[in-house]
Amino acid sequence: MTRQMEAVEPHMCAQGMQATRRGAVRMLWGAGIVCAAFVAPRSFAQTALRLPQGPQILTRQLTRSLSDGNQIKVTRSWQVQFARANQNMSGQIAITGVQISSEVEAPPSLNQLAAIERQRPTDGMWPIMLTPSGLILAAGRPMRQQDIEDALDTGQRMMAARMGQQNAANMVGTFAAQLQRTGTSLLDRLPDDLFFPTIGPIRSARKIDLPGGEAGEFEVAYEAVAVAGKGWLDRAERRITTRLAGTEQCAKEHWSLRPL
Repeated sequence: MTRQMEAVEPHMCAQGMQATRRGAVRMLWGAGIVCAAFVAPRSFAQTALRLPQGPQILTRQLTRSLSDGNQIKVTRSWQVQFARANQNMSGQIAITGVQISSEVEAPPSLNQLAAIERQRPTDGMWPIMLTPSGLILAAGRPMRQQDIEDALDTGQRMMAARMGQQNAANMVGTFAAQLQRTGTSLLDRLPDDLFFPTIGPIRSARKIDLPGGEAGEFEVAYEAVAVAGKGWLDRAERRITTRLAGTEQCAKEHWSLRPL
């Protein structure tokens, strides 16, 4: 993967989140892992969620390691407000927001791309609608375990097709690039329970067979913590790690919600 290809991936997060009103999210992280879609809904009439009062600052930091050991980091903050939707929407919750800051840290060679990312608007992600139980109703295309499986299978088919055309090291590099692109795109999809965490720490990992008998691993991990006694987001982190042939690359995001 070229440095340019690596560097432009963080802007996919803004593009992906701009699609927040298209489709319901279903996070399927793997067999045996609880999915937010299966969390029993609360009765709005009996146990309405407490909402943060007044303006809040929502911050998202995306960090992605590059193949040369450098990193690119994109940090955005929004001023957001939680409110009950009107009654004919069955107690849904609306979150409105406006971006108030955007920072990009990147190697000097990527300054031009960093400037483009810094100016990228995110107005299209608002409003975000939640169910009465606090799960996101519309936040882009669902994240499925099958997305991970498809990416790994595609990479392995690529390696098999290029046997004899590339040496093992080059094929591993090609596969790693494919997995890194997939990992960043998975972060485009907001977790169902981002604003009102209900899922405990989860981890899904798959072993990868590499040329020459070597092994690797593709891991997705997620943990969200609610404000004690209140229930809404304190902090959350997702991490996607690729371990191949003694190397490790990581794409991760960190969310936080604080009173203005």
